[in-house]
Amino acid sequence: MKTETCIVVLGLDADQKPRAAKFDVADEKTVRKAAAAQGLKIGRPKTDEATELALRLVDGKIYSSGKGLMPLVNADVYEKLLTLLEIEDPKADAAPVKQSPAPAKPSPAPAAGTDLWAKIAVGTIVLCRDTSNKDGGWWECTVSGVSKDSKLLTVRWANFPTMKPFTVKRTAVGILPFKR
Repeated sequence: MKTETCIVVLGLDADQKPRAAKFDVADEKTVRKAAAAQGLKIGRPKTDEATELALRLVDGKIYSSGKGLMPLVNADVYEKLLTLLEIEDPKADAAPVKQSPAPAKPSPAPAAGTDLWAKIAVGTIVLCRDTSNKDGGWWECTVSGVSKDSKLLTVRWANFPTMKPFTVKRTAVGILPFKR
């Protein structure tokens, strides 16, 4: 399978939601300029698995204003893209694309020592979304377990301790101020 069939533009939007789209390699110059202007990254598939995943993405569009249409992608797909693609930042000195001022770039990920989600341990109180009814809401839960890879938490509703515990992704919980 030919691996240079497309390039991928990906990144987080202003709301920290993952976005990604594929573009034809023939449009690389324009795509690179648009990605640089919007603070996005470019990914190149170098393996068959990466190419297969990239080809499943929606085709991106670049408008005459220089802005690109970047659809939302599932967080798991976005994480997999980051691991499989050869990621590069488009050159900052790329010729500016005619457009309105660029949106604010998302803040960089916090250093490992300051990552609040990394501090979640058994006994920590977090907020979880109630998906069992249409009104939902966020409620306090007590962490009763952490998976070996630290990505999943086992929690139980703080106000209903007799209800069955459930699992949730570490990054899908709300964090309350830690007591010192």
